[in-house]
Amino acid sequence: MLNKVDINLSSRDLKKSAVIAQTAFFIVLAVGIAEVFAALFSNSVALLADGIDSIATSIIFLVVWIGLRFSRRSPDGTFHFGYYRIESLGSLIAAFVLAIFGGFILLEAYNAWAAQKAVTNAETAMIVAAASTIVVLLVSVWINRASKKLGSSSLKVGGLSGTLDVLSSIAVLGGVALNRYLGILHADSVAGIFISGAIFVGAYSIFTESSLVLVDACNCGDVIGAIEELAKSVKGVKAAHSIRVRKVGPYMTGDMNIVVSSEMLVREADQIASNVEEKIKQIFDEVLEFKIRIESDEAHDEHSQKLTIK
Repeated sequence: MLNKVDINLSSRDLKKSAVIAQTAFFIVLAVGIAEVFAALFSNSVALLADGIDSIATSIIFLVVWIGLRFSRRSPDGTFHFGYYRIESLGSLIAAFVLAIFGGFILLEAYNAWAAQKAVTNAETAMIVAAASTIVVLLVSVWINRASKKLGSSSLKVGGLSGTLDVLSSIAVLGGVALNRYLGILHADSVAGIFISGAIFVGAYSIFTESSLVLVDACNCGDVIGAIEELAKSVKGVKAAHSIRVRKVGPYMTGDMNIVVSSEMLVREADQIASNVEEKIKQIFDEVLEFKIRIESDEAHDEHSQKLTIK
């Protein structure tokens, strides 16, 4: 069973992640609004796209923030396993939001391509884009480090969105400069198309990762192999099989069968199971609980023979 210490640790990590997402939301939202106003002033579709991208990124941080706040709730009569997967659901919603904004940006870039508009007040657009690059880059580095430290998949989503936003700002600088100083009128709209493409790639990546968690998929064959070897290393364990792992937000749970001597007392077998679970939690910090089913060697051999005959 999950002990009290583990619950407190997970709650503390989720609280830190929520505060980080909240702070990032306000910072990136302010950057996006500033870019949109500067884009209207300079007539730059690339800067407008970047501003919308920043606002979309801030919405992602908002969804992540709300999801993390729900994830901190303790299990109850309805959510028996806790609210951890709400974080993944929030990431999935954020992916859809990102895709919608990407489509809007693509439409605006196409209209700018057809109109072949020249950028006015290019210096203002470039200054705002450069400032946005620096601010969002710092936020992205901070978020990425926090996501690795806390093991939060939704913060990782926010960090990825922030990285794409930085690339978008760099594209704006290039597009505006080429449009204004070299007379390449399509450069600004091309930058907008590039930004929309980056957004679609990010949305797909976020959608894939979060949806796999929600349908109990886990690409963690190496973890399963390590857990099997770890269980076998515990004294009294003859074999380990039927190992299953599932992700719940930033954490993992699982179950497995271990084979012990049929002559072993129930008390001894229970102690071995506790030792296996404790050892798994020591090696894998992200494991919340791991249920161990005891199986006698006689029953295991008999079951294996039946499977062989079939």
